[in-house]
Amino acid sequence: MDAINRAQKDQDGRIDVVAVGLASAAGADSITTLDMATTIDVGDDAELISWGLGDTDGIALNSLNDLDITEKVILNASGALAGTGATMKIKDDELLAKVRVGKNAVLVSEGDIQIASRGQGEVVGTVEADSSGAISVSVTNANVNITPVNTVLIDQGADLTTYGDMNISAGTDTDFNRDDYKIHSLIDSFSDSVIPIDDAGASATLSQTNNITIASGSHVKTARQMNLHAERFGFADMDAQTKTVNWASALGGTAELGGDVTIGTTGTVSNAGTRNGYSP
Repeated sequence: MDAINRAQKDQDGRIDVVAVGLASAAGADSITTLDMATTIDVGDDAELISWGLGDTDGIALNSLNDLDITEKVILNASGALAGTGATMKIKDDELLAKVRVGKNAVLVSEGDIQIASRGQGEVVGTVEADSSGAISVSVTNANVNITPVNTVLIDQGADLTTYGDMNISAGTDTDFNRDDYKIHSLIDSFSDSVIPIDDAGASATLSQTNNITIASGSHVKTARQMNLHAERFGFADMDAQTKTVNWASALGGTAELGGDVTIGTTGTVSNAGTRNGYSP
């Protein structure tokens, strides 16, 4: 059983702004807000039984959020007085993947039991600003902030039995393949004005929370191996960069670079129930 939510936004939705005049200004704000709750809920007192002829007859409960977001803002302004301004944000109000096995529910499987809550994806935000004139002002901000929460809850009194392996994971699988993310926030600003004024800021943040909770009174047992994995490192492809180029930076042969990257992950396995099986 799989529950999958996918969010997709490609470059066809980009914003292009052009302004030309004695005094010209090009500006745009772009905000993308994700609100995703992807859940599998095995109800209280429910029964799931998988019985067959071999080890491949099992139970799988997988919850996944998959992101493919590209946000792009392009600004061009030309005139004696030229200004460009943009704010680009990609964020989430909720990005939850959850599997819950309800109170007093019973799961029995001849093969493996696999329960996983995960996320993955690419989120890239870009601002490009180009201004020319006697005096130009460019103010640009790009912020990408993604906060996945992956949760597995074996609720009170639930009883899980497998004659294969018991694999329960959050933010990873039980073969140590962690969730794969690419989070980029980029600004590219160019000015050929006599008096250029540039103010640019870019930040990329990925904060992951991965929890496995086995509640009191529950019983999780396997005849083989028990693997409980909650990812706590959360390595990812992260980049935040501001690149501003004007005649002053060109004289020095360099562009002014900046940007802030923040990444943090917590992984927790909490057991208040009973577990029987081999844990490596």
